[in-house]
Amino acid sequence: MHLHRPKDAERTNGSFDEERALRYEDWFDSPAGVLARQLQQRLMRNLIDPQPGESALDVGCGTGETLAFLASLDVRIAGIDRSPAMLAMAAAKAGHGPLVLGDAAALPFADRSFDVVVLNTTLEFVADPGRAVQEAARVARRCIYIGALNRWSVLGLHRRIESRLTDTLYAHAQFFTFGEIMNLLDVCGVFNVRWAGVPFVPDPLSRWPLMRQAARAAGQLPNPFAAYLGCAADVAAMRVMRVVSGHAAVVPPQAAVAGCSFTQRKSAA
Repeated sequence: MHLHRPKDAERTNGSFDEERALRYEDWFDSPAGVLARQLQQRLMRNLIDPQPGESALDVGCGTGETLAFLASLDVRIAGIDRSPAMLAMAAAKAGHGPLVLGDAAALPFADRSFDVVVLNTTLEFVADPGRAVQEAARVARRCIYIGALNRWSVLGLHRRIESRLTDTLYAHAQFFTFGEIMNLLDVCGVFNVRWAGVPFVPDPLSRWPLMRQAARAAGQLPNPFAAYLGCAADVAAMRVMRVVSGHAAVVPPQAAVAGCSFTQRKSAA
């Protein structure tokens, strides 16, 4: 996996040093983390319906969990993150596809470069979530996906309290409500929004087959109080209108990705 380092990219990020990255990675190996990952990935797949051969950009790719999942679906992947420590772990895990050191608020890609753009627990750690969503919609050709930690959930409250008492990954995070996510999507001109929520099952309950089964059933339902909210929306480029002989006609967006290479956004002259 190629790791590109633009000269103007942020080189350090105190919220995502190597120690925190390792702790984040370790959590996904716990019984609760494994179940949460399975439920979140299943929800993501159902909402975005990725097709083999499509291209996907993971914004804030972190340690590569989402990248590896998308690659397993025969999707051509690319990732961007502002943490070198996270990118190094993603490079080892995802195995192929370009990785870019950069900012979610200024994606270095041309318009409509990717079929799908994913922001999975990314908005919690960016300074301008609205700008990040707008950038995702700009470079997406088919749809965008937002996975967010719910401020109205019991887990969200627990993590906020815990972060005030100890130095956790979420000490620098901002949590979102369902309404706030809808507002972020609304300003981007997206349509056909679909969503659901995933519950959190803590240890030791996550070890019980009955609890896992109940969580899987609940993890596909719209629930504004779920621990994790997954939202997908088709981008406006899918319904671009062109006047032909005085009549409006729907025109599919032009391809911005050729083969397995990804079009970089041209800088202003």
